[in-house]
Amino acid sequence: MVKRNGKIMEVEMQTFPEVQTQEFEVSSDQAGERLDKILSLIYQDMSRSFFQKLIKNQQILVNNVPR
Repeated sequence: MVKRNGKIMEVEMQTFPEVQTQEFEVSSDQAGERLDKILSLIYQDMSRSFFQKLIKNQQILVNNVPR
């Protein structure tokens, strides 16, 4: 879950061959940051461009809505 400005958001990454739902909270100093940046900080073995592609292909959902 991503927590922004007091709101909790569930982040779902749809990667082949499986769908993974991950939950995490973002610190108050990260609120308002780009989702790809936050994800690359959490998953340091994956690049921002990897997450940008997932977001562009609507494979990352926040509260069941593509981002």
